[in-house]
Formats: sequence, C-alpha cells, structure tokens
Amino acid sequence: MKSRVILFLLVLISVSSFGRKRYNLSKEDFINQFNESQYLNKVYCQNNLGETVWLFCNENTILNIVFKDSIRKKIMLQKTKLKQGIIETVNFSIWWPRNKIVKYDFNEVVEIYIERKYQEDERPYFDIDSVRIECKKKNDSLRNHYNYGIENYILLIEYQKNSKDTIRIIENACYNITFIDGVQTNIGVVNKITNDSIFITNYFNSKIALKSKVEFIQLGYSIKELKSISLHKSGGYGYKEIEIVSRNIIIKNRSRDVSNMPYWFTYYIFDGEIRLYRIWLKENGYFGISEQDGRAVWYEGGSY
Repeated sequence: MKSRVILFLLVLISVSSFGRKRYNLSKEDFINQFNESQYLNKVYCQNNLGETVWLFCNENTILNIVFKDSIRKKIMLQKTKLKQGIIETVNFSIWWPRNKIVKYDFNEVVEIYIERKYQEDERPYFDIDSVRIECKKKNDSLRNHYNYGIENYILLIEYQKNSKDTIRIIENACYNITFIDGVQTNIGVVNKITNDSIFITNYFNSKIALKSKVEFIQLGYSIKELKSISLHKSGGYGYKEIEIVSRNIIIKNRSRDVSNMPYWFTYYIFDGEIRLYRIWLKENGYFGISEQDGRAVWYEGGSY
C-alpha cells in the first residue's frame, strides 16, 4: 500500500512538472496588464529565448512573486488583479483548489515571473490596441463605401407560401449555387446582379480554391439558368437543396445601407490577424465566413 502511494506521488509530481517553462514579466508589464476591472486569460511576457509572446493561460498557470525579504508566493494568474498598488489574488495549490482572496503590497515585490507547468498556448506578440485601431479603420472604410449607391437583389419566392419562405440573394454575400449546366459554387461570392444576370465566384477566394486544387474564377450566368441552391443544415450535418424552378424569381433593387452591410473586418484574438468576413446563407439564416490557411472558418469573435 505504501509503495502505491509513493508511486502515485511520483507520477503526480512528474505530470505537474511536464512541459515546465519560465516566462519573465517585469513590474511595468504587470502594471500595464493587471488592473482592478477584469481577470486576464492571456498576458504578454518574455519566453526563455527573450522573445515577447502572448501566453494564453488556464487555472493552473502560476504567477510567482518575490518580495524584498526573499519570501516567494505562488499565485493563480487567472485570479489576479492589481488595485491601487495592492495585488488581490488567490494562492496556488497543486493539492486542492483555493478561493480565499489574499492581498500583497506591490511595492514590496522585486521580481515577477510565470511558471508554466502545463501546455498553455504561446503565440507571437502583437499590439492589441494597434490591431483594434486598424480593424476599426478598415470597417469605417467599408461603411463609407457601402453607404451610397443602388444594388440589385434576387428574391426566390415559393409559390403559395408566405414571405418567411423567401430566399434572398444579395451582392457581396456567399452562396452554394448550382446552374443548369451542372457548374456549382462553393461558398461563392456574388460580385454583381443585373436585371437578367448574376456574376459569382466559384469559391470564397483564391486561397480556398488553390487548397481545393481548382482555378479561382468568376462565373457569369443568366438568372434563368439558376437550378438550385444548397443551404447548410442546422447542426452542421449536410445540406438542404432547394430547386429554384419551384420558386418565383423576382429582381428588385435597394439603396445600400450600412445596416445591411454583408461583410466586415474582425481580428483573430490569438494572433492579431485582421480578416474579412462575409455572410453565407444557411438554412437558419446568414453566418459569418472567412478564410484561414486555405479553409473556410466560422465567425470566431473579435471586434466588429
């Protein structure tokens, strides 16, 4: 029995030490990031190569603080705030969870560093404020462009049904459409709709087409050549194909309005990359789609 307990303790120690790393954090870095308004799930710090990185943390990420009298405390980074020069936090324990709030005088701290015991995610550093500003500029530019002019759109109205069954095809949004000659689009972007024609790309963009080993092209068809439209089903399983021949096709126009803008920029919180999203028609409404590394991704948050 005693040997089993010892073995268990050794395994626990080895697991808790797996992937252990140290990340340095200056007092200035601490002040700039930790405040009294919110807890953090990521911090910027320096890795063992001296590179500034974003470290995405979990409840087991340990923030070590060293005081002038050489006393050391291990605290839970995700439960740490800085209020008027006082650190409010929870001491870390590997054996059992703790929730008691403790306070330490920040003026007495001489060293701070993060001890990573588990595989938290490390990403290259980017200035989040600069990314937000740049993202806003891009969205303002889109709004300015989309706030004037007239555009056509297509209504596919099912016979003897009410307006809730109407499918709307608009410019700059994405659709899976099949034409009467068998050509299909895969999250294709509608570039232009005229009184009798539709111009749509075969894929979302050139990177996704390249990943699929297909040439990225714009298709031009008469609206009468629309055969069917496929809507991604709720829950993410398969598609619902709707035959356009069963619907009345009506072409209308409207003034552009930013409240109906079908695209926007947002930034990816893990690397600061600013991406263009477009709306894609699914069975239960429109959904934001972008491209990452040659594949389509859903809307993942950020700033709009």
